[in-house]
Amino acid sequence: MVNHGGAFFMNSEDNGATHINTTTLQTASNMVLLFQLPACVISISGEVIALNTPFSDLINMNQLCLDITHPFYPEYRKQIATSYLKALKGISRQCFAVFRNKDNQRISAELYIFPVFQGKTIVALFVILQIVDGRILSFDKSTETLINDFDKNYESQLYEYSPFPILQIDQSGNIIKASSSIQELIGYEVDDLKQNRNLLYRAMNHYDFNRMRITLSQIFNGTIAYKRIGEIRFITKEKDEKWVNASCYLNHSPDFQPVVEIILEDITRIKRLEYQIQQLSRFHIIGDLTKGFLHSFNNIINVLLNKSQWLLQITEKPPVHEGLKLIIKTAEEGIQQVRRIEEFIGRDKLEEKTNINIVEAVEDAIEFAKIQFKVDEASKRRYISIERRYFSLLSMYGDPHLFRDLLLSTIFKVASVITSKGTIEIILKKNSTLSITMHTKKDTSELKDDSIFISTIDLLKLAEQNHAKILEEESLYDYSISIILPEETISPISQNEQQIPQAKLRDKDICIVEDEPALQEIMYEVFDSLGNRVSVFNNADQALESFRINNFDIVIADYGLPGITGLELLTKIKEQKEETLTVLLTGWLLNNIKAYKNVIDIYMHKPFKLDVLIHEISNELYKRNK
Repeated sequence: MVNHGGAFFMNSEDNGATHINTTTLQTASNMVLLFQLPACVISISGEVIALNTPFSDLINMNQLCLDITHPFYPEYRKQIATSYLKALKGISRQCFAVFRNKDNQRISAELYIFPVFQGKTIVALFVILQIVDGRILSFDKSTETLINDFDKNYESQLYEYSPFPILQIDQSGNIIKASSSIQELIGYEVDDLKQNRNLLYRAMNHYDFNRMRITLSQIFNGTIAYKRIGEIRFITKEKDEKWVNASCYLNHSPDFQPVVEIILEDITRIKRLEYQIQQLSRFHIIGDLTKGFLHSFNNIINVLLNKSQWLLQITEKPPVHEGLKLIIKTAEEGIQQVRRIEEFIGRDKLEEKTNINIVEAVEDAIEFAKIQFKVDEASKRRYISIERRYFSLLSMYGDPHLFRDLLLSTIFKVASVITSKGTIEIILKKNSTLSITMHTKKDTSELKDDSIFISTIDLLKLAEQNHAKILEEESLYDYSISIILPEETISPISQNEQQIPQAKLRDKDICIVEDEPALQEIMYEVFDSLGNRVSVFNNADQALESFRINNFDIVIADYGLPGITGLELLTKIKEQKEETLTVLLTGWLLNNIKAYKNVIDIYMHKPFKLDVLIHEISNELYKRNK
């Protein structure tokens, strides 16, 4: 069986195909004449070979063929074609269709299709039409509506109340009819589009307009009966970006002139979600680039901070003192910002869970959120400030990364209701439970979808991971989210532990393995001035060879070294002399560092303060000498 021009034909060489003989034709014609209802006989090739008077009075065709020229409305042609094919296989079928009669009136009818057998072979189809006044079937074939022809018109009702935009365009490109919902999509009223068709066409870019023009031309020329055009981009009257899919098919206007009917499916939300997914993919790439950038920046700021601290110890001029203090303060602020970025990216630590100072965690989340809000100010003219009030100073036991994610996501979720300018108020308070409440006044302007999107489901998942609860409240003017922390994890902030006495860091053999010349020089000067014997190496191989001879007391190694890494070097050092005190320095974001706690005695992430490094080494020496 082949399909040609919308008609179905059975080749004579097909299995079971037989030409209908004169006796069968005469019998079928006589049978048709016995019916008062419109009836006809259709050959297996789709041609009407016999019909009665009610049928010829109804349809203005002596030879009706089931191709694209038949008078049935396009939305019913698939049903008719399916029933026709089923009947050719010997199955009696019934379907519903709407068509126009000789007087150009809309007629609704039930079609009954029966196979006609010659022996065991199907040679024709017998079709009976039963007129059903006033019945209209919807596009999805799922509902039936009884409409009074005197006071309602189906097309008018469809175009008036259709939830999806529908257009009718004639062969000249004029907009004949449009549903009211078109205004919601592109912003122009129906009358404006009818009077000025260019409002629609100019809303599309050149590429999409060309696709639409070619499709309409193909449908009007009969090349195709239906086509779906995907992802057409519109710029609305309000200069917003909208995306639609367009389903185009042939129809007829009330005066029976051919028109193309276009159903538009708004996919703007889907396209924006796709964009957000693409942004997430970009964030993964940017995250990898950021790690490299942070490593370089860490080395730079480390040299700046350590050199300033060293100069501060040896200079006596007050103006120089003040200048160095300002440099140190600025460098420390830079360190804090780098730390926040590193924590957000996810740097592994020796301990997954610890006591978290809640106020400090909230402050960290605020500072990180401010970075995003600065970007919003420049790109979206959205101004968001944060005010905070703390009525409790407590700590909680948990994963600092997960807790920070929860705080930051909650801030962004609350900020999403602010489109132009607003303030987020954060209150930490303990009544019967400890809660962190974030509240803001809602903007009256329309919300945009291009801000950071945090769903309530995502927020609930984060809260569950922190064993916390989320309470979301929204009114016409206010929006707030409260994080209720689990009571069993809360504890008072511990007082400063008694300071551990420190061993004097002098008269030690110290090995420094660092490929950054400026940092080499600074650490050499500091440890040498404390009365130690210091050796400096550029790579791990030289340091390892020297260690076999000198047996250093302390080995300080950078992670990123030429050849083997600093971590591999310290592993080999411990294998040769387990009591050696090992210090790993790195500006990289390392994963699973906790797996090497038997190899690394002290882990220092760049940038670090020299006095902190000296303090940590002294503490470790004191513990060993007790």
